[in-house]
Amino acid sequence: MPIMLAHACIDVRCLRESIVFYSKIGLKTVYEFKDTSGKVFGVYMKAGRGTFIEMFQVDIKLIKKFKASDYFHLCFQVKNLKAAESSARKNRIKITKRISWGKNGKLLFIKDPDGNTIELLQYLKENPLLKHMK
Repeated sequence: MPIMLAHACIDVRCLRESIVFYSKIGLKTVYEFKDTSGKVFGVYMKAGRGTFIEMFQVDIKLIKKFKASDYFHLCFQVKNLKAAESSARKNRIKITKRISWGKNGKLLFIKDPDGNTIELLQYLKENPLLKHMK
C-alpha cells in the first residue's frame, strides 16, 4: 500500500520558465538532472512534506520511451488561500476560477506556462480528509 504520493512528473516546453513559475507559487528546486555535458534537462521541486513535482524539458527520446498521458490538474495544499491569491496576483499569475467547497475548503485555479491546471486548496477544519493526513 502506498505511503504517500512521491511526485508528479510533467513535460514542459521551457524548463527555465516553468521553474520560475513554480517558484512563484512556493516550490523550491531541490535536485537537477544533468546530462553528461552538465546541462540541466530536468528538476525536482519540493512541493511540501516529502512530495515533489518532477519536470523535464520535452525531449523526443523521452516521448518515444514513455507513453504520453493527460491529467486533470495538480493540487497544492496551502495554509491560507487569501495569502496564496495575493501572491499569485503580485506575481502576475492569472486566477482562472475560484470555488467554495462548503465547510470543507476553499480553492482557486491557475495555469502554468504550459497551460497545465494548478489547484491551490485550503482545507477548512471541518474537512473529514484532515484526519487522514496525520
